[in-house]
Amino acid sequence: MRAFKCTAPGGLAFKDRQTRYVVGEIVEVADPAPASAGACARGLHVAAGVAQAASFAPADHLAEAEFFEVEIDSGDVIAKDSEKIRVRRLRVVRRMTEAEFGIVRGTIGEALKEYGDGYGYG
Repeated sequence: MRAFKCTAPGGLAFKDRQTRYVVGEIVEVADPAPASAGACARGLHVAAGVAQAASFAPADHLAEAEFFEVEIDSGDVIAKDSEKIRVRRLRVVRRMTEAEFGIVRGTIGEALKEYGDGYGYG
């Protein structure tokens, strides 16, 4: 199963700033909370979509966030809800590039010049 993770720079989890996501490596939690604890408990939290993954980043840190595609075996899923999936183990497949989201850093100022000063309708 494919999922996505949004992290702080260097692949560090926003929540604990210790768990590191490195391409090609397995990330695992030895003692995750049981399924009865639900989707928001001790374990690794990922999302089914990139936008969902981004929603878990602190808003003031989203510009520096890194996004990873991860792979999960269905047997490693502990719990899930409409927002996230909690797992005990995953494999980091790749770091996603900004270009995949249509972002090219440093170009927004140039792109906005053609729109004038912002005064007007709409």
